[in-house]
Amino acid sequence: MPMLEFAHALAWPAELFVAVWPWYMWLQVLGFAALPFVFTRCGRLSDRGYGLAKGFGLVMTAFFAWLIAFLPPGTGPGFTFEGVAAATLIVGLLSVVSLLSSLGAFIDFIRMRWRLILLHEAVMLAAFCTMLLFRAQIPQITHVISDSAAEKFTDFGVLNGLLQSTTFPPSDPWVSGFTMNYYYFGHFMWACIIKLSGIVPEVGFNAALATIFALVCVQSFSLGFNATSRLGYGFLAMFLVALASNIDGALQLVAIVSERVSGTAARAPWFLGYDFWRSSRAVENTITEFPAFSFVLGDLHAHLSALVIFLAGLLLALQIGRSISAEGYLLRYELRNVDELFCAALITGALFAANSWDAITYSAVLVVVIWTAQSARKRDPSGRDPRPPAAPGAKVLLAIETLMLVAIIGMVGVFGLFYQFVNNFRSPFSTAITWMSRWPFLTVENWPIRVVQSANHTSPLEFLSHWAIIGAAPVALLVWLVLRLGRQRAVRAGRIAKVPGEKFWALLLFAAACVVVLAIVLQGWIAAACLVAAVSILLVLATTEPPPAIRLLAGLMTVFFGLSFFCEVFYFNDIFSGAIERINTVF
Repeated sequence: MPMLEFAHALAWPAELFVAVWPWYMWLQVLGFAALPFVFTRCGRLSDRGYGLAKGFGLVMTAFFAWLIAFLPPGTGPGFTFEGVAAATLIVGLLSVVSLLSSLGAFIDFIRMRWRLILLHEAVMLAAFCTMLLFRAQIPQITHVISDSAAEKFTDFGVLNGLLQSTTFPPSDPWVSGFTMNYYYFGHFMWACIIKLSGIVPEVGFNAALATIFALVCVQSFSLGFNATSRLGYGFLAMFLVALASNIDGALQLVAIVSERVSGTAARAPWFLGYDFWRSSRAVENTITEFPAFSFVLGDLHAHLSALVIFLAGLLLALQIGRSISAEGYLLRYELRNVDELFCAALITGALFAANSWDAITYSAVLVVVIWTAQSARKRDPSGRDPRPPAAPGAKVLLAIETLMLVAIIGMVGVFGLFYQFVNNFRSPFSTAITWMSRWPFLTVENWPIRVVQSANHTSPLEFLSHWAIIGAAPVALLVWLVLRLGRQRAVRAGRIAKVPGEKFWALLLFAAACVVVLAIVLQGWIAAACLVAAVSILLVLATTEPPPAIRLLAGLMTVFFGLSFFCEVFYFNDIFSGAIERINTVF
């Protein structure tokens, strides 16, 4: 009998994996179809874009399938199996053309790095199977929060609206006769795999959740590995992106254990006292979801699907940054690497159509990567600088040039590649579109951005509870690198400061004083701290020549502090008001 029960226990997962095998097979086909194309353009990544291809292949295929769906009826296959298969064929043909100039290097890479390839595949398969088993325990698509859902029914409606639309723009699933007015490209990616695999939508819904988890894991692993060339940092990056959370859950566990020890807790199992939902509201009256929470919740929402596109974009940004550093000058890079810039435009446009605010965040990341890459001085083997350090004024000009380039990338991606989405989308955030046409347009009530009430500011404890785990590592690393750099320069100069990093600590005290003053003016400690941190880092980058790694890390932290400052002081004037006025702004 025990053996029989064991056999039944093994049979159920086996049946589950057999049922979704067509889905996983087509997911791999899309990744491998794009691999040679990505490989040829990612020569500066340690894995030659193998991890990037997993997500970028899906984005490319969905983009071409989306274009085919907009062809007039009778002139193309529409959004059908044939249409998506044709899109896959287009991606494959691009890869074949790419292989004409890199076939030997591609074969050598497979022969020499097969262990790395297998590791990527193992990470992806393990993550997919793990999340698939988890979703199989709670597969229901419902709107009941207590039943492990919040907006599943809405996302399922969007998915079915896409699947029922053979020609685009897709039909609105809620209002008959209207077109879908939603940022739906993330859902469209999963609809493409449903068309290819023939899996029913309700199963495809849960398979898509498993796929997002798998692609987030493998791409974050690839990002950590490519940034450091060390596997350990790849797994650390995967943990921080896909599995880490804020510390609210840990604080809850401490409280539960304390109650158990003191004897004041109920006799029910300890996990019944754990509030899973609370951790996604770590800052009062806002939404502070993190990927691990969203994976458990299981809503196939726009921001969750966009993680796949965003991580592909980060890997591409790493390739772009290294290419610019190798070329030495931005204009030379632009002339020689138009294909990389086109891919960045595709990512930006896809993010706009999948979860629009992510396109702004990604553009900010691109600005940092490109600016830090082109302003870093190249050194020849003898250690001499081929060109003198850039003056602060020159760095400002580089920043302007970078902003112009990223703006062009964004416009090409959003208004060029995804013109049909922009043309058919009408934002419910009407004040952002029409405020300039009103008179007088400077009237406060017409502005789409307003000032947050002081009562709604984030407390330091709330801020730390949400960002402590993710933020502690880069902050500590940056401080350590700065102190180490200062110590090395002091040794080379023939003197060692009595207090290591004494200038650093003096400036830190000055920054603390600024925080105190601004906290009084802005009526918020977090806003003051974020503003001082962002301005301080920018001043350091503009007046010094730190190594490229420090410049990149510091630049990315500037983006973080800048966005955090914005959310503390301003909010977008949407349908919410009062205590929850900035709920979507923070989200």
